[in-house]
Amino acid sequence: MKTNIATPEFDINGFSATHIIFDNSHYATIWAKCRIANQLQDVHMILSFDKLNDMMRFAGANGEKILLSMVDEMMQKTQPPYMIVLKEVIGSDIAFTSVRLKVSKGYMENVHLQSTRECLFIEEVWPINIIHQAKNLAQHAKDFQNISVVSDSVIHTSLSQLKEMYTYYLGLMELDIAEASCRVKANLEDDRLFAMAKSSYEKC
Repeated sequence: MKTNIATPEFDINGFSATHIIFDNSHYATIWAKCRIANQLQDVHMILSFDKLNDMMRFAGANGEKILLSMVDEMMQKTQPPYMIVLKEVIGSDIAFTSVRLKVSKGYMENVHLQSTRECLFIEEVWPINIIHQAKNLAQHAKDFQNISVVSDSVIHTSLSQLKEMYTYYLGLMELDIAEASCRVKANLEDDRLFAMAKSSYEKC
């Protein structure tokens, strides 16, 4: 696969997805919808399996279901490409509102089931802390109609996300990365949020 990066990097703070397509390479394609330059657009996102793994980990239980379905798909089919239809796995298309993506636009040849076309290349994946998620909720609810907030699950979901953020921080620390850099990448640079995440990790 050949790439031609045509734009500088920019951030995306939420997107919905319908399909994940992958093969025996180190990359996967997500068919998605996101807001770019104040317009909702249908896009193909290209990312490495490492970044896909991070993204699904930040998505909690739904992410785990998706990863398991990818394993099942590879075991059941002998020839790639493999396609995951998220509506069949989760029950609906899924909105990812707990991750921030740094992306760039470019072109790629033979993107799994597609011919040459413009794509979004995911350069980095970070968790969005619950404070900023709340600020983005109004826009996400407007963009992605399948988002619903159930009041009795909000606390559990928030604690689970904080635990995931702290787990990610610990994983980075094991790689001998400087603590300050680990906290920034895990979105835990705020001391209060770091303390909350650590507490959730110890109690959950």
